[in-house]
Amino acid sequence: MSMVPMDFSFRDICIDLAKKDPAFLERVNDATMRILKVKEKLGLFENPYPFEEDLNRIGTNESEEFNLEAARESIILAKNDDNLLPLSTNKKILVTGPTGNLLRVLCGGWSYVFQGQDENAFQNFGRKKLTVFGAIEKKAKQVKYLGNFILVSGSEDLFNIIIKISRGCQL
Repeated sequence: MSMVPMDFSFRDICIDLAKKDPAFLERVNDATMRILKVKEKLGLFENPYPFEEDLNRIGTNESEEFNLEAARESIILAKNDDNLLPLSTNKKILVTGPTGNLLRVLCGGWSYVFQGQDENAFQNFGRKKLTVFGAIEKKAKQVKYLGNFILVSGSEDLFNIIIKISRGCQL
């Protein structure tokens, strides 16, 4: 399966490999047969859209509540050393990192558009949603966001700036 929808070289590579290596072709055929058997068992050849009537429920209050309940049930509890949680609304808080103020990373790569690249799709669909920074900013009095960067080898100066800014914050 190709997970790169904009690059079709995968097809040519697979064809070349299938010609050169019979074991590869066997594996592709085996995987394809397993997928087709599951689809047949689910009745997807007779009814490819079995829950089409549910499409109009997407983005409704009912679906939002269902998703919220599923999220609550799947939360992993963290050790709360030094009573850090819940976050104090009176402390200076720093949210940092390239994804701290993006919705698309909270929704998974296959939400709305491939790899969730269009941030507007998340802002303009359904109820108002908050990023990690937005949610903290809504509750706390003094919040800074420092993002839109990626630390890589050679970015020690940027790292030192972040450390300096973080020293002025308590969380």
